[in-house]
Amino acid sequence: MTSPVRTGVIARPKIAAVLSCALLMVILSACSSSGSSASSNAAATSASSPGVKAAQAVAVRWEKPPTTLGVTTPLKSAPPSGKTFVWLNCELSACAQILLGVRQAVSAAGWNLKVVQYQQANPATVLSAFKLALNYHPAAVGLSGLPEAVWASVIPAYKKAAVPIIAGYVGPLTLNSTVIGNISGPPDGAETGQILANWFIGDSGGKGHALNVRTDELPYLKTFSDAFQADVQKQCSGCTVTNLNMSVADATGGKVDSAIVADLQRNPSINYVVATEGPFIDGLPAALSAAGLSGKVKIAGENGDVENLTDVKNGTETAFTGASLHIGGWQYLDVAIRYAEGMTFDPYDGMQPKQLLTKTVRFSPSADYDVPANYPQQFRKLWKLP
Repeated sequence: MTSPVRTGVIARPKIAAVLSCALLMVILSACSSSGSSASSNAAATSASSPGVKAAQAVAVRWEKPPTTLGVTTPLKSAPPSGKTFVWLNCELSACAQILLGVRQAVSAAGWNLKVVQYQQANPATVLSAFKLALNYHPAAVGLSGLPEAVWASVIPAYKKAAVPIIAGYVGPLTLNSTVIGNISGPPDGAETGQILANWFIGDSGGKGHALNVRTDELPYLKTFSDAFQADVQKQCSGCTVTNLNMSVADATGGKVDSAIVADLQRNPSINYVVATEGPFIDGLPAALSAAGLSGKVKIAGENGDVENLTDVKNGTETAFTGASLHIGGWQYLDVAIRYAEGMTFDPYDGMQPKQLLTKTVRFSPSADYDVPANYPQQFRKLWKLP
């Protein structure tokens, strides 16, 4: 069965404002009283410019917790019972967190769940997992993290079997009648990049220098880094972005913090660090302190983990968005059910809820960002379940 797939994205609030930045005071030493006054006036002008104020307003808006899911259209009827969903599960903690949400959603829908393990670092195991999944005659198969190029060779077999694939957290993806969903896809990465860009512009008064810590080998993360850089360059002529691109092996091997320290030592003008993945920079405040750089930069990024968010609470890191992996698990099922019911649907499932978490925001550090907290009830209502 082929279901129509709507490749557009449900409208979200626009990140507004073209920013114009004025000069900011740099040093208050060895200056005449008139020079100090001029520098102070320049700083005030920059911080109060319309562009900076607009960026600050955007950031403040994203500090408010979301209250609804992005998807709002109810199912045509309650989920058809007894169907099977197969989750291809990797060894990373993110996969385990998504699986928690998948289990909850499958149980609510009255479906069956089969879990097939693979090793993200071993592409051969991914292909074997895909082949094994077809033996369960599933209504859909889901996976996360691996770009399409790794598993594209299985698509013809899935097309022949009329089994849809729902990917997530993979970056850009070719959507068609077989690959029907992309949870936390490029629109999510772009939106998060815009959120952090506006926060950076507003927080720095339109004159910051950010180290953009990237891991471009993972297209899902590259989308965020590209959006952050593009939005800063578009909106703030007085801001600077320097890129630091780490390999996946180095990022997961604990080498990011030392690379950041080295860049800060080479380029003292950098005063912000923006990370594409919070867990990659766990321990950065301690590394900065050991290098005599404590307080030198403000640390921000996306997908903050418990350590990042705890550091935000205590002030050693500054601003992060969370990772809505449990909600993502429900979104996989939501797309699968809509496909099974022959509905037209958003392949991004309305995108993911987001919030900018800072020290002034009320939140509890956790391994997953489960806001709105009543998301299971919201999905059940959409699914016409009691």
